[in-house]
This record gives sequence, C-alpha cells and structure tokens, in this order.
Amino acid sequence: MAPDPIADKNNASDGDTLIAWALLRAQKQWQDKRYAIASDAITAALLKSTVVTFAGRQVMLPGVKGFNLNDRLNLNPSYFIFPAWRAFAERTHLTAWRTLQSDGQALLGQMGWGKSHLPSDWVALRADGKMLPAKEWPPRMSFDAIRIPLYLSWADPHSALLAPWKAWMQSYPRLQTPAWINVSTNEVAPWYMAGGLLAVRDLTLGEPQEAPQIDDKDDYYSASLKLLVWLAKQDQR
Repeated sequence: MAPDPIADKNNASDGDTLIAWALLRAQKQWQDKRYAIASDAITAALLKSTVVTFAGRQVMLPGVKGFNLNDRLNLNPSYFIFPAWRAFAERTHLTAWRTLQSDGQALLGQMGWGKSHLPSDWVALRADGKMLPAKEWPPRMSFDAIRIPLYLSWADPHSALLAPWKAWMQSYPRLQTPAWINVSTNEVAPWYMAGGLLAVRDLTLGEPQEAPQIDDKDDYYSASLKLLVWLAKQDQR
C-alpha cells in the first residue's frame, strides 16, 4: 500500500450535503430513525466545520481546508443545494440553514458576468462583499455551475434567479447549446450540451421530461445529472 493512500483528505461539502439529504429522505421513506440520526451527525459537522460568516453573509465553504484565503473566500455556487438546506431547516429548526438559503440566494443574485450574466464555476467573495470569478480556475460557466439551475429549479421552478439561465439557454437551439461559456470573454465551447447537461437545460426551461434513459454514452457525471433531474421533477409534482 502507498504510504499515503488518501492524498486528498479534504471533504467536499456538496457530497456531504447530498449524503445527509439522502439519509433524511430514506428515513421518511422507510421510517427508520437510524437514517435520520446519521443525517443529523453529518449536518452538524457541516455547520461546525464548513459554514462561516464572511462579508456579512453566511456561506458554506466547498471544503474544510483551502478555501478561506483571509482576504477572500473561494466559493463554488453549485454547492448551494437549496432543497437540501430547506429539508435540513425543517428537520432541525436551526436558523443557520434558513440563513444559508437566504444569503446564498442573495449572493447568487449578484453573481453574473459577461453578456450571459451567468456565474462562473468558482467565485471569489472578497471581504468588502464584491465578487468576481476566482482566479485559480478558468472563468467559465461549465460542468460545475450547470448544477446551479438544477438546485434552483428543484427548490422553486419559478425562482427569479433562473432568469439569466433561461435567457441564455433559450438563445440557442436545444441541440446546439454550448457546453460552457467563458463569462469574461463570452467565448463558448466548440461542442454542445448532451446527456445530463441537456437534462438540466430542459428542467430549467420547464420542458417535458421523460424517465431518464442512461446508456453507454453517459459517463458517471452525465448519468448522475439525469437522475438528479428526475428526482427534482418527482419532488415538483
């Protein structure tokens, strides 16, 4: 065995959030309190280790280490999983979860650059409250940020925060929607959305959704997006 088989020991707060939410849903489905107890342990750890107040806002860091740079935070707005935070608020009655929702939505309302007015995958929040694309990553709305409209739609399909997403997606024929856009230069990907990315597009625009068809063309991420979109549609019914 390698001397350090797990080189990256940092957590991923979106993964932790989804696990905790899945456990909470399992408790409701099968009435087994062990699932809820496990969920509560994860959400308590998230609040303790990844939720901070910065620039007058309460935010969830992408992980415990490496994202608080003193003069700024590096945030990934696709980690703002609003329907999960709402479920945690209903479960625990802790105001922290509701504050995360309201502050997260307020921040998203200020994240938008270039002609598309869309956020980048990674965003720097400065101590003075100003935001800009984080310099450590390409300034693109791409495979991370595509989850933003997924979670917004899941929480509220009529959210005003979906407006720039709808406008940008509707500006292209469905099968010619670019897979990403550089929000600084307005350059778009030379290839188009497919699979799970298209599923998120269709959900965002309120277009009809069939049961997910997952085949060999779908990698793990594409298949996951398709399944998450399907769950979102079930919850909206």
